[in-house]
Amino acid sequence: MEPRVGQAILYAMIAETRRHGTLDISLRSTVAKVIKTDNTVTGVVVQSLGAQGIASREVGCRTLIDATEWGDVIPLTGARYRVGNCVSDSIQPEREIQHLTWTAVIRQYPGPVPPALRITSAPPGYTEAVEKKFAAMPKAGGTVQLPPYDPKNKPWTFASFIAYRAMPDSARPECGLALTSTPINYSDLVAYRAILAASPITRTHMNYENDYPVHIRDVEDPASRTKTCREAQLRTLHLLYYVQHTLGETGWSVADDEGFDTPFRRAEVAAWLQDSPELQSYRVILNHFSVMAYARESRRTTGLSTRSKAASAMAIRSPSCLSLPREASHLRQPPHILPRSFITTE
Repeated sequence: MEPRVGQAILYAMIAETRRHGTLDISLRSTVAKVIKTDNTVTGVVVQSLGAQGIASREVGCRTLIDATEWGDVIPLTGARYRVGNCVSDSIQPEREIQHLTWTAVIRQYPGPVPPALRITSAPPGYTEAVEKKFAAMPKAGGTVQLPPYDPKNKPWTFASFIAYRAMPDSARPECGLALTSTPINYSDLVAYRAILAASPITRTHMNYENDYPVHIRDVEDPASRTKTCREAQLRTLHLLYYVQHTLGETGWSVADDEGFDTPFRRAEVAAWLQDSPELQSYRVILNHFSVMAYARESRRTTGLSTRSKAASAMAIRSPSCLSLPREASHLRQPPHILPRSFITTE
């Protein structure tokens, strides 16, 4: 799904919910404090950036859900939590967790790629070692291996690379739809390639070979996180350069129509370029990257009890161990009966 299409669907759901209740959205906002009475969370203090600067307000709640990418609200509650294989009262910052990816939507432009989206020189930090890593995958070629994500097919061709995270292209309705809407028999090579010939892929996510290592310190320390996320974005920029120059795919670049070029994103890039002026010529491209990292591992609260490995194995053998109690049936109720909600997002 194209990100802008997903956003449109979410806003349609919000509009429908507002017909039955209240749902407030606060953009460019951060939870600065969690309010508690004894051991019960009763609200939050939200800081929002507007035309007049930063403003704060309190929002009361009966239920607080931390849906941030890194679990950043959890520590404000005082709750014990896990991060990596540590717990919050015994954190080891240098331990590794799952890699993150700073994704970017790229598209094949029907005409010349806009000049500002063409990388004319190797970005800072693009070394022979980086080139060698990318050379393992993808390689030039228009033939898709089947299935495209099978490790045995590595190194991938560029055709397999774009098929891995392919999406429809609403700017070119004739492209990409058959691949994403038609059941594919990956064992039928002829039929699969016929699908691609009838409806070629012209839009995809860069979400392979641009993973970046992460440590617990990147979750816990904002400065360390910022540094790592910038390095991850640079790796994605390196990969785009590799695609355009080494593979010769000069018709592909970052998509400029997904809506990521927002005031929030521009401010983030501007702050980065102030610290790294050598990246100034890549500003327009970076403005169209995703607005946050794809973080695969974040903080999570510790429960009243934690299932052991042995108990999990038992649950797999005995599915009844995973059944929901009758009291959990309310989870299936429609959203319009939920109490007043408040969402903050960057």
